[in-house]
Amino acid sequence: MVAGLAVLMVAAATVVFLSLNRVDRDPAAGNEAQPQEQTASTPAGPDAAIAAAPDAGQVKLTWPQEHPLRLFFSGDSLTAGEFSTTEDTSFRRLVTAGLGKRGAVEEVGTYKSGYRLQDVASGFAIPRGAGLAVVELGTNDLVTNTDTAVFARQYKEYLNRVAAASPDAKLLCLGVWAPAAAGRTAALDAAITAGCHAHGGQFISLKELFGTPANRGPAGDPVWLGSRDSFHPNDAGHAAIADAVLQRIAPS
Repeated sequence: MVAGLAVLMVAAATVVFLSLNRVDRDPAAGNEAQPQEQTASTPAGPDAAIAAAPDAGQVKLTWPQEHPLRLFFSGDSLTAGEFSTTEDTSFRRLVTAGLGKRGAVEEVGTYKSGYRLQDVASGFAIPRGAGLAVVELGTNDLVTNTDTAVFARQYKEYLNRVAAASPDAKLLCLGVWAPAAAGRTAALDAAITAGCHAHGGQFISLKELFGTPANRGPAGDPVWLGSRDSFHPNDAGHAAIADAVLQRIAPS
């Protein structure tokens, strides 16, 4: 596991990025990228909308007085932001930047391209003390045909571990990045929803965003870790995911 640390200044808030991941290509994408350790200054990103309708199902964050709010991201290549033009245009960085406008935040993460839920669960220690956990897992389980019942059990067990590590964390669970018509999209999303709701979290569907052609491709465009494909979200897709996440976080 390669640790990277970057300090982000968002308005007057100091945002610390602590990545606990290695970044590799999805098996279908090929062309692996080497793990890197880097320090960078990250821009604030777009002025994402924070508020949403009360019936949208929101979580309310409480900013600690003595230290930054810790944001925990867990996922695969979407969370790693591989096919965004830069890492700063990934949904992870955009969410961190959006919340950084409201107070000091610290980003930590367990994510790796190509990893299924169980790969992430067994491959990383879960950081403690998070105030918000954003879990984006299941797409590679869909691609590799993990049994739905097995996935549901693994997802429940993983969220149990996340809750044990951060008992006070609010939870947002992203669905699989796949078309609604895909045979098992609904089944895996149902498993994610059930596991998330069991911990008082909120589910965010991605299938509608996947179904918007402008959110993917075009294949071959250069990005920060190679070239874009036609499956993963592009910058517009990452911005749409970030907006969906931020809209489910109630104003403080």
